[in-house]
Formats: sequence, structure tokens, C-alpha cells
Amino acid sequence: MLRIDAVKARITTNSSSQVFGFDVGFNRGLNIIFGFNSSGKSTIISALYYGLGMEQFLGMWNSQQFVLDKCLHDAFDYDDKSYSVAHSYVELLISNSKDQSAKLVRSIKEPGGENSPSVISIEIEGARKEYFLKSQGDHDNNDGFYRWLADFIGIKLPIYEDENQERKKILYMQNIFAAALVEQTQGWSDFYAKMPSFSIRDAKRKLTEYLLDLECLQNEFIQDDLKKQLSQLQVKWTNIYSAMILGFGNVPVRVSQIGEKYDDYKSSDVDKSNIFIKVGQEWKRSRDVLIGLEEKLREISNAERGIYHGQSGDTKKLKVELAKLKAIKSSLVNTLVSESLKIEEYGRTISSLKSELATLDGARKTRIFSVDLQNFTSCPVCETELIGRNKLSSIGKPEDVNFTISSLKSRINLLESYICSSKIFIENQERSITYYDSAINMTREKIAFDTRGARNAPYDELKKIAFDAAHVKVEIDRVTSIQVNFNRNKALLSSLAYEILGKKSEAKDIETSFERDQVKIDSFENVYKKYLRDFNYTSSRIETISITRDYPSKLFPCVLANKTKQPIRIGSSASDFVRSEWAYYITLLQTSKFHPGILVFDEPGQHAMSSESMRALCEAASKFTDKQVIFAISKNREKMIEESKIRTMDILELTEGLNQVKVIDIDKDAKIKIIKPIIHG
Repeated sequence: MLRIDAVKARITTNSSSQVFGFDVGFNRGLNIIFGFNSSGKSTIISALYYGLGMEQFLGMWNSQQFVLDKCLHDAFDYDDKSYSVAHSYVELLISNSKDQSAKLVRSIKEPGGENSPSVISIEIEGARKEYFLKSQGDHDNNDGFYRWLADFIGIKLPIYEDENQERKKILYMQNIFAAALVEQTQGWSDFYAKMPSFSIRDAKRKLTEYLLDLECLQNEFIQDDLKKQLSQLQVKWTNIYSAMILGFGNVPVRVSQIGEKYDDYKSSDVDKSNIFIKVGQEWKRSRDVLIGLEEKLREISNAERGIYHGQSGDTKKLKVELAKLKAIKSSLVNTLVSESLKIEEYGRTISSLKSELATLDGARKTRIFSVDLQNFTSCPVCETELIGRNKLSSIGKPEDVNFTISSLKSRINLLESYICSSKIFIENQERSITYYDSAINMTREKIAFDTRGARNAPYDELKKIAFDAAHVKVEIDRVTSIQVNFNRNKALLSSLAYEILGKKSEAKDIETSFERDQVKIDSFENVYKKYLRDFNYTSSRIETISITRDYPSKLFPCVLANKTKQPIRIGSSASDFVRSEWAYYITLLQTSKFHPGILVFDEPGQHAMSSESMRALCEAASKFTDKQVIFAISKNREKMIEESKIRTMDILELTEGLNQVKVIDIDKDAKIKIIKPIIHG
């Protein structure tokens, strides 16, 4: 749980040694920043957002798009004199439910005019460390600010772990804080109006699911992951089938029962499948082809039997040929083994380089170089051993670290490209080895038959018998190899079909809504409708309002009109829609399991809100004595549409009789704005 103890700003100018800024302290419970328009209320609120790294809610997406008040980064007036900002920063004092405190310092404008918002310095018990943000890894890296913030306030970001143990984020810290921070310009235009989506599908709905600890949040991701797994398994089916067909070589083969694309096949379908080989103009089962070849070989053996064999003069040539074939195969095997070992070593090298790259990248983002680099015993690029501190310091400069990172990435890409291309080379080597195995076996058969040549029989006849037998044996080996290849892949496809059907059944059985979820949603709805009554919502009867259980507006309020549900925004007046937002955010603060524990409303009195409703809002907020609520409310009151009169808001009217309320009147004299000279600190 988060508590803001104080927000400060410090500004130095080009024309004075005087330090300017503001100090605003907050308590538990309700805090009201009270002031006339343009007095600096939103300046305080925006500084708070900025100090927490939540400037997306202000429309700040990068360092060039500042929407902080210009008094913090450009110029301001004080005592009828203009000052130009030379250097400025925001300082937050925060604490958590364990009463641990931290000081966060974030630069707004660096001396020299440069903006440097990508690092936050955090000091705890005198120890200071810099954390990076607005960059990849700011939620995961040990030096990432949002990871630190989540740990500090006790928020466990929703993570989905798939069956491969890969951790995937469902939401980010900026999503979570959309339930805590509502700014004045667009924040009241819709629920979570300024939430950055980060390309997360239905991010708003998922945030409410997370805050209410609904099981459907995880189940939806399980379903999505199952769909992805099914797609991958179907691709795997195609790959196995294609590899099986490729293994048949140039032999014309057909497969029955199953095809290249998975089509709801059961394991039994795969088990019934067979292969057919084309013999002449006829397709025969592989087993029948094998039986025919074995019968033919017996006939050849019978023709050979009874003949006395001698030795032909061709035996020497065949033995020389056999030696050549063996030498070629040996060379191929050695090359294959060498290449496989090389690929394994490159894989280990890539893992090591990626680990070093992550360390260097984190160091670069926090501008810490030489300390982290002392952990390296060898150069990350060339792997040369580093000796002495001078070599470490020589790559400790930012430009050297950037060069090292670039070199690491280049080497990783090079190694990965080599591994990818090597797979094709290895497959070709394996095919070549298989070919030479067959050639060696055939040559051995030729030698065996030739050395048994008959002395008393015609040599040509014996030679024909020998070569016919060798040819039939090669064909038997080929058909046997095809059958073995088929049986092996058939077993894989049968297992895969069983797995695919299991995943389909699992995906079908998962419910996206559970009874426990419904109990939580019902409780949330009851509290929400109570606050609607308290805040004087009148556009529709409260009985017709509910929290939607169905898409596309799931978990957001709707109104039943003419038997049709429509979003509450459509069925409400402008001021009543703001009341509905009050009720929604207050209800989340009260009922959420994973809420940051703070709620900040900038100008909640939108659309000339009635004082009775404002009083009810303050009364509801003051009851959160164990949490923190901050309102920025204007003293100026334009014509009250609902009250038909003009007056200035009386803070006593809003807070009289309420406990644990701190009023921060920032312009009691209605002249001096928030930026003032700082006397101490």
C-alpha cells in the first residue's frame, strides 16, 4: 500500500541565487488541496504523478512532450517579476504499510536546458540508488523503477506463466494506477480514461478483474494460451508429416487415413493408416511390396544354389571402390560431429552473451558503468581475459559501454544466423551419410557374390545373379527404411493427435466465469449502487443499474432502458456520469484486493456539481482512515446549474464534522501562487 507523505519541487533560476518551489505534506485519510483557479493545485498533482513515473496520465509519452506546468520547466512569475528556470526537480516522500519510507527524486530540467526524465533517484535510510524508467526492462530489471515501486508498495503484478514456464505480463504498473489517479482535463470523460493500454487487449476490463481478484483474468489467458498451443501442435503435425514424406525420398508413396493438415484426426485414425508404394502402374501396401521382394530374393538364391563358385578378377576393383566409399562416409561423419559440437558451443556462447548484454543494458540505463563492469573477468565481445582495473575502467565510459552493447548484439545475431543456416547443412550431411551407407552395403554384396563366382559356370551368368540379388536387397532395405520411417512418425502423429484432442477438450471445458467471481462481482455491485445513492445520482433509477457481466462492457456499470442495457455514460447527465465515476473508483478503493491504496481526484466537482454531492463525496472519502485520498478542489464556483445560484465553495461546508481531514489552503490571500521562495531545504 502506498502513502504520499509529501511532494516537493525545487527550482533554480538564471537570474537569482534564491531557490524557489513548494512543499506540500499529506496525512492518512482525506487530504483536500484547496485554492482558486490557476493557483497551482494541478501543478502539485502533476508533480505527484511525475514523481511516481505516472506522467502518461498527463499526456506525457516522452521527454519532448511536457505538459507539466511551465513554472516547473520554463518560467514563472513571483512578486511581479519573471524568472527563467535553469534547473528543477520533483521530490516525493512516500511510505508503505510496513512504515518503510523512501525519498524519490526526479529531474525535470537539467542545468543547460536538457530534460532528463528517464531516471529516478531513490534514497532509503541514507542509501541512494538510481532506477531507470520509460525503457524496456523497467518492470523486470533489478534497476527498473516500476519493479522497485511494485515491491515497495506490495503489489504483485499479474503474471501468466504458460506451460513452457515463460512469464508473461498481463498488466503494468501504469495500468494499475489508472484506478488511483484521475486528472482533470480528460480523466473524467470515461472510466480509466487516461490509462495507457500498451497494446493489451481489453486492458480496462482486465484491470478491474485484477483489482477484484477475479479468476476469469487467469482463465482467459489460459484459454488464449491453449489456442496458441493448439496452433503450434497443428503446425507440428504438418512438420512431422512433411518430414515423413521427405524421408521416403524419390519413391512414390501414398499415406491413407491422414493428411498433411490436421483435420480432427483421432489416435485411432492414425493407427489405422497405411502407406502404399507404386509398383509399375499399381499401388500396393508397403508390407505386400516387401513380401514380394523377399520372395524374389529367395528365387534368386535358389538359382544360385548348387553352383560351384570361383573368384572373379573384378573383386580387386570393387574392394578399392569400397575403400573409397568408406573414406567419404568417414569424412562426412567427422564433419557432422564437428559441426554438431560447434553448434552446441555456439548455443552456450549465445546464452552467456545475452546474460552479459542484460547486465550492461541495465547499467547503461542507470548510468552506472564501472562498478558493474568489474564483475566481468573477460571481454564480452572477444572473450579475452581482462587483467587489472585499468582494462575495466577503459570500457567504463558511456560511449564505450554503448559500443560494447552494440558489439554483443552483433555477435549474438551472427552466431544465431550461423546456427540457423547450419541446420540445413546438418540435414544434408545426414542424407549424404545415409546414401553412402546404402552404396557401401551394395558394394559389399557385389564383392560377396563376385568372390563366390563359379569356376565351372559361365561368369556372366553368375555375375548377373549376384547383381540381381544385390539390387533386390537394396530395394528391400529401401522399403524397410520407408516402413520404419512411417512407423516412427506414425507413432509421433498418434501421440500428437491425442494431445491435440486433449487440449481442445481442456479449452472447451474452461469456464470464463466462476461462481466465486459472481459473488465478488455481486458484492462490488452492491457497494457501487450504495455510493450512487449517497452521491445523489438521479438520471436513472438505481434499481435499473448493474455491473455488466457480458462483453463488450463487462465489469462496467450499465443502465437498463427499454429492456436494453446501455453504458451508464449514455444514460446519464454529465454531472451524474461524474458521480458514477466517483462511485466506481471509491468502490474499487474499498473492495479491491490489489489496489495501490491511494486515490487522487483532480477537480472532482466537474459540470457545476452540487455542494450536497461534493459533501457526500468528502464524507465517503474521509472514512478511509487506513488509506489515503487526495482531492484538488477549486474555490471558484461558476453558476450552479443544479442550485441555480453563484457562490464560492465553502471548505467548512464540505468538511465540517468529518474526521481525519487535512485541508491544504494554498492561496489564503488569493494572490501568491504555489511557487514561492524556499527558506530552508
